[in-house]
Amino acid sequence: MSIEDYLEAGALEPSSHFVAQFNNRKRIEPPWCRAFRVGDFEQAAQLVIAYEENLRAQVEGGEESLAEYDELWPEPRQLQLRGRTLPAWTGEHVGNVIVYHLQGYGDAFWLGRYLPALLELVDSVSVIAPAIAYDLFKANMPNGVEVFDRFNGADALKRADAWAGSTLLPYQSKQGYGAAAWIKSQHQCAPHDKPRIGVIWSGGASNIFNNLRSISIARLMPLFKIPGLEWHSLQVGEKAGECPEGVINHVDDIGNWLDTAELVASLDLVISVDTGCANLVGAMGRPLWVLVEQYSDFRWGNAGERTPWFPSARVFRQSNAVSRVLRWQPVIHRVAAALVEWKAKRETNAIREGIRQSASKGAANGSSENASGQHPY
Repeated sequence: MSIEDYLEAGALEPSSHFVAQFNNRKRIEPPWCRAFRVGDFEQAAQLVIAYEENLRAQVEGGEESLAEYDELWPEPRQLQLRGRTLPAWTGEHVGNVIVYHLQGYGDAFWLGRYLPALLELVDSVSVIAPAIAYDLFKANMPNGVEVFDRFNGADALKRADAWAGSTLLPYQSKQGYGAAAWIKSQHQCAPHDKPRIGVIWSGGASNIFNNLRSISIARLMPLFKIPGLEWHSLQVGEKAGECPEGVINHVDDIGNWLDTAELVASLDLVISVDTGCANLVGAMGRPLWVLVEQYSDFRWGNAGERTPWFPSARVFRQSNAVSRVLRWQPVIHRVAAALVEWKAKRETNAIREGIRQSASKGAANGSSENASGQHPY
């Protein structure tokens, strides 16, 4: 598709992928996300620039208000921060590039994979991370990538030559999908009898699409009744108070995203709606089952159970054929069936591993007895 085709499709097909009603206006998936869905990163970069230029022309012509398009992620050609105006980085070699993230936590964890690669193209990288994600970024960036939060980034701004935003990085860093699993954890998962599963059923209430992506805790109850599983809630905010009896509530253990990452590392699987935590789990390379609405974010693709953005994720999608009232019910049924199968497979693998270890131990003992001159029987 040409840039014009993408832009026209983005403007004229409100039923295509990502639509919601907000203040009586249709919110449509940005056109470059269509290119991201099919892995056309060069086209996506061109679309970001073309869309921003087109939007600026409309604003200057008095046709639209720039504020009305905040949800569509326009990538400005310049960034004004604390009195400084920085040009957008276009891939050339410069001394320092500052990455200033403008969107939600999930987007921050998505773009983190590209930061180490920038060091091959520029002398140094500075990233201004969300405050409660500062420790997480600090613990996972290589030498040459300096991490700041929004309250102590003045020094980073002074030496920056350009700035980079998330939507252009897949192309400019020459990494494409990149290496998703960039977040590591020092936590070692201790042996345990029952499989440990984390769960998140709601995103942040400030997101205008939260009612579309979130699930009522009541709808998840069939999952919690599957025997032989140990459930852990990673839910934060007001919804954490809905944690049902029998599910371990970790709300008091979570002060920032590094705390969440340590908890995720102790689990065998995380089941989540499309939240920042789902992106975190994917960025850790940990097993993730993500439950997505009909018009999902581009990172979860259009169809199927896999996404190249997060190889460790399995995607459970709403069906187009189901009414909005019942949209999550078939999804939960599929997840429940998959959990029973997953649990049975784990048990079978554990038995096989036990047999293998016993055989190895027996062979080692036999070799020791033969070496000592004793009969192996």
